[in-house]
Amino acid sequence: RNNEIVDRTTSSTLFSLPDIIMASMSIYLAYGAGMAMNDCADVDVDSKHADKRKRSLASNAISVRSGWMFCVGLSVVSIVCAWLADSMSILGQSSSI
Repeated sequence: RNNEIVDRTTSSTLFSLPDIIMASMSIYLAYGAGMAMNDCADVDVDSKHADKRKRSLASNAISVRSGWMFCVGLSVVSIVCAWLADSMSILGQSSSI
């Protein structure tokens, strides 16, 4: 009986594949939000740069407001993915590897 309790305790600390996927998605979305924020913040400088002036924000193909809205959207989805990964681990809803 004691071995059974120990096995359940140790197996619950292992990460599961869904946890890893959700955490990875959160990281990539947060990275993308940061890159988009940088593009929004540097739009004036990028519009004067020979190579960067063709970017969507620098060329006004996308408005800066839309760029910021995209940043917020990516950030929110990133936070939700992180919360889901943590919730699945805490609640034990995902199976261990």
